[in-house]
Amino acid sequence: MAKDHVQQVVIKHLHRLIPETAAAPVRLDAPLNELGVDSLDLLDVTSHAMMELGVKLPRSEVSGIKRLQDIIDALDRAQNNPETSAP
Repeated sequence: MAKDHVQQVVIKHLHRLIPETAAAPVRLDAPLNELGVDSLDLLDVTSHAMMELGVKLPRSEVSGIKRLQDIIDALDRAQNNPETSAP
């Protein structure tokens, strides 16, 4: 799947979980805290995106995420690696 699709999935879950982020275009390079995303929100957005995309990310990779682009990049890499497919 294309990275654009991964981006759409992540932003969809971000807007669903934190509706205030839908008011303006989301900067993918902005630090998550600037978007109002805390550590629990990060886990929620990432978990929902992983379920929808059918992939898994190691906790160590999720803990290093600082921007939306980091989530998108990690999920895109996971999609292109058959070992990270969710059962």
